[in-house]
Amino acid sequence: MFSGIIETTGKITTKSNNSISVVCKNKDLFNDLKKSDSILVDGICLTIVNVSKKSNDFTLEIIPETLSRTNLKDIKINSEVNLERSVKYGDRIGGHLVQGHIDGIGKINKISSIKNSKIINIETTENIIKFCVLKGYIAINGISLTLTKISPNNSSVEVAIIPYTYKNTNIKNLILGSIVNIEVDITGKYIKKFVSGYI
Repeated sequence: MFSGIIETTGKITTKSNNSISVVCKNKDLFNDLKKSDSILVDGICLTIVNVSKKSNDFTLEIIPETLSRTNLKDIKINSEVNLERSVKYGDRIGGHLVQGHIDGIGKINKISSIKNSKIINIETTENIIKFCVLKGYIAINGISLTLTKISPNNSSVEVAIIPYTYKNTNIKNLILGSIVNIEVDITGKYIKKFVSGYI
């Protein structure tokens, strides 16, 4: 389980259909990583299968299910990715509970500025939007964000980005057409499942 508060970023160093390797930007922050740990990479919960302390990188196993649901199939070598280690019981959770189980992808429609914030409009599917509520949680590339707008025709959502998040995550690299990973709040999915037999 994760919090959606990105700790640092890394860069993709190698990629195949079965694995990716990532070098961590902050080598001291992640020096406790070990084989079998779970780590959030651009919002995707992946398992570490190898760690190299010398080169400060780690290798993660990927499977067809992950490739089919995420932006990993399109990601390039040297792409910057958001990184977060799993939370520890008893720690504060500054964002919201993020599983790292991607529900789908979205495409960046528009990026604008209002004073010191960035407003990002993301086109996505009705299957994602049906779980979205105004001022509710959403994770974009693993970042815990608040929904500020949902389009009337259920085709897109908007989030507002504070300066700290913009500077310290890969949000700053997004351009029109960029593909992002989306995870909706698990609470909404449970509620839908529980009440579906009654409505």
